[in-house]
Amino acid sequence: MISMQKYLFLLLFLIGTAELVAQTHVDAPNTVTAREPSKALDRLVFEWNWVDWMNKPTSPDTISTKWYNRGINAYVMWDLKLGESERFTFSPGVGFSNHNIYMDSWLGVDTDTSSTTFGQTALFNIPDTVNYSKYKMATTYFEVPLELRWRSRPDKFHRSWKIAAGMRIGYLLQGMTKFKGVETDPLGLAVTVKRKELNLRNIGSWRFGPSFRIGYGNFNLVAYYSLNTIFNKNQGPNVNAFSIGVSFNSH
Repeated sequence: MISMQKYLFLLLFLIGTAELVAQTHVDAPNTVTAREPSKALDRLVFEWNWVDWMNKPTSPDTISTKWYNRGINAYVMWDLKLGESERFTFSPGVGFSNHNIYMDSWLGVDTDTSSTTFGQTALFNIPDTVNYSKYKMATTYFEVPLELRWRSRPDKFHRSWKIAAGMRIGYLLQGMTKFKGVETDPLGLAVTVKRKELNLRNIGSWRFGPSFRIGYGNFNLVAYYSLNTIFNKNQGPNVNAFSIGVSFNSH
């Protein structure tokens, strides 16, 4: 599997290429023309998020997630002018989204024939007898954000209020779990173990939902909610992902 670091490296490469094209265009040999404000490139939109799930199971056991769940998103986005006004733009983009959910539960296939979730991916409480320090589920998506934007001062990017509402469409690149704990080896010694489970079963390939950003200058508050569940219907917990955070953009 490709690591998140390699995804970010690919994104930075796309940023550099797109910025080089957007900064200037050649009208004739030895003639360079500056880009227009209405075709400005955001270069990079970088987000730090607190993430969690809606509709977490409460039966037969309450499933809890940690307060420090976190995520990171990075996008390249463009502004395309709408009509004659510079204040309103349509902004498509490409990028990556990574969510990390820390929990007191583990994901597995339900083997209880009397259970309503028999044969499905389910969340189970981790027994108190298991000595662990971390268990998390991490998902990485390739995303296409689409935004309608309004700026109070389109000619002054760094001194302008900005409101953006739109939709994000994501394709799953990787779904995995990580476990870190202490186990006793055959000699009776306590050893730290780390385990990864890649290619989790029954996770949906796609997710989509509305997004909203508001801020001033380079900084914004941002929110996102996935309309479809993380797991396929009737194949896993009916949980929906959401995120709230801050974003930084170059314009």
